[in-house]
Amino acid sequence: MHQINTLLLRCLTAIFFVLAACTSARAASTPQVDRLLLELNNCRSWNTARVNKAGQIESSDALAIMSVLNKVAELNKMDVRSFISKYLSQPVKANSQMSVWSNVYVFNRLYFSVPQTSYDKNDFHKFGMWFVPEKEKNNPAWPLVDVDGKLMLRGVFFGYAGPPYQGLAEFDYFSNRYSVRKLLK
Repeated sequence: MHQINTLLLRCLTAIFFVLAACTSARAASTPQVDRLLLELNNCRSWNTARVNKAGQIESSDALAIMSVLNKVAELNKMDVRSFISKYLSQPVKANSQMSVWSNVYVFNRLYFSVPQTSYDKNDFHKFGMWFVPEKEKNNPAWPLVDVDGKLMLRGVFFGYAGPPYQGLAEFDYFSNRYSVRKLLK
């Protein structure tokens, strides 16, 4: 009897994952999602944003990145997750993988109400090894900064080291921990 229950549980689990994958693929293949994927792929990414003489991200690059990410944030939550899954799994050149990862890293902090200040070690659950400036070590929302109630991309990309970034797992973690942010247009 135990073997039958185990087999039944495995079959149900497999069916669940197949249905979840089909639902995710169906949601991700909407024309709006495909248009946004193209737009984000043609946009400068956080890790390639130009830095001005003052050591800050060029405002035109920051605005372009945030504009596309704000459009993605307008999708419903299921489509956002599907978008991230599709964006992360698309074939890219080795040097562009960091561009994809860096955009998802910024997006996750834009989409969810990640706090600007925290001393709770759980807020710093690692899904990748991003280099964060020392003065921002207690800011899980970095590289975003709240300026008069509007989130701005201000943090300069310092680098990444370690295993592949788990952007979708971070999205799921944030989804369980934080609410979706209400964005100001």
